[in-house]
Amino acid sequence: MAIVKCLVLTTCLLQLSICFAGQVIRLTNGEWEPFLSEKLPKFGPSSQVVTEVFARLGITVSYDFFPWPRAYENARIGRWNGSVIWIKNNERAKFFYFSDPILVLPKYLYHLSTKEYEWTTVHDLKGLVIGVTYSYTYGMELDKALETGLVKASWVTSDLIGLKKLLSGRVDLVPLEPQVLQSLLKNNFSKAEKEKISFHEKPVTIAAYRLMLNKDNPDHFQLIEAFNRELNQLKKSGRVEKIYKAILGDMYTSSFVD
Repeated sequence: MAIVKCLVLTTCLLQLSICFAGQVIRLTNGEWEPFLSEKLPKFGPSSQVVTEVFARLGITVSYDFFPWPRAYENARIGRWNGSVIWIKNNERAKFFYFSDPILVLPKYLYHLSTKEYEWTTVHDLKGLVIGVTYSYTYGMELDKALETGLVKASWVTSDLIGLKKLLSGRVDLVPLEPQVLQSLLKNNFSKAEKEKISFHEKPVTIAAYRLMLNKDNPDHFQLIEAFNRELNQLKKSGRVEKIYKAILGDMYTSSFVD
């Protein structure tokens, strides 16, 4: 019986691949160096992974770049097929199908090196002001603390603005991925400013980032299944690792593609 189900699924995915072959899928995207950017070759390594997976299905990807809140909303209301790359949560799952992980990263709390913060749970952060970016999620525990006001939120439109607020002392903490921080510091700040930043070794969350496709399109469920099949094949071949290594160099770690 299991073999029959597997054959049926394989046949459906093959038919779907044939159905979509030669078509264009439109995805929203945004600035999140070093993984996504309109300025990077092939729009960054995570965009490149998505492009190559769809190419295996005979589908061409068209990316349009927006500020992240608009990128999300344009995909949610169906003006675009979907968006790259996002953390899955309950709210987003109401509107989107999510792929298997394209990237896995930890987030840490960064602070000024002149200050020290010790924390085990979010209750230890009570009363502190955290610079958080609109449309981002920071894991269930911190998201809830921000929602209830246990931790104070200073909302910004980009990680860069959050980091500038940290350096000016207007927020106490900023949650960021190490590679994103490194890219921001390299491209926007002086050596003296870089030396002012430190972090707590406990990650806020370890998050999987995924392609998401709008649920309103009846074909998107099976398309996500086909995408996952080809993504996993690309991972097994070592191609995904090669894409990240080629662009990120020393910033690459094998945990990206777990």
